[in-house]
Amino acid sequence: MGSSLFIPCSSSAIYSRYSFLFALFVKTSCLFCRIVIGEIPAELLYEDESAVAFLDIHPRAPGHTVVIPRHHAATIIELPEDKVPGLFQAVRTVARGIEKGL
Repeated sequence: MGSSLFIPCSSSAIYSRYSFLFALFVKTSCLFCRIVIGEIPAELLYEDESAVAFLDIHPRAPGHTVVIPRHHAATIIELPEDKVPGLFQAVRTVARGIEKGL
C-alpha cells in the first residue's frame, strides 16, 4: 500500500492484542476496504459475498476493471485460503461480462 502507516495484518504484534481496534483501523485506512463498505464511491460492475468489481478511475484499456476481495488483505498471498476461490470466481464472471460487453 502507498501509506507508510499501513501495517500488514499478518505481521502485527498489535493485531493479536487489539484485534478489533486494529481491524477497524485497517478497514478505515485501506482505500479498497472503504470502497467495499461504500464510503468511497465507485462505479460498481459486480458484487457478491466474496468480491466487488468496479471500473478503474484511470483505465488503461476499455473495460479496465478492478476486482477486489471483500476480506481485507494487503496482497493475494495474505488472503486466507478459503477466500481465494470466491475471488477468482468473481474475476472469471467479470471477465466474461467484459468480453460480452466489448
